[in-house]
Amino acid sequence: MRQAVGLPPIPGLLVREITPGSPAEKAGIRTGDVLTEANGHHLRSIDALHIALSTDTPLRISLTRGVDENHTLPIDPTPNDSDKNPLRLRSSREST
Repeated sequence: MRQAVGLPPIPGLLVREITPGSPAEKAGIRTGDVLTEANGHHLRSIDALHIALSTDTPLRISLTRGVDENHTLPIDPTPNDSDKNPLRLRSSREST
């Protein structure tokens, strides 16, 4: 996406959709954000995000918004054992 406007790609997960009222929306994550880290670990795949969500520790997501806006947001994912996507977001790899 960034390459289309002449910017280098950012390794991470591009947020394509957020469910209204979800933990991701409540934390301030927006469509178009690129999630770069979860609790200090690089997010190179959706599996890496799922691993971060599977722990009982508070979650902090680092992201890039726009050209050079960087944020770190605390999130309460309220995990559920049967829930494969507790943040209620859809993402894709940005760097490819």
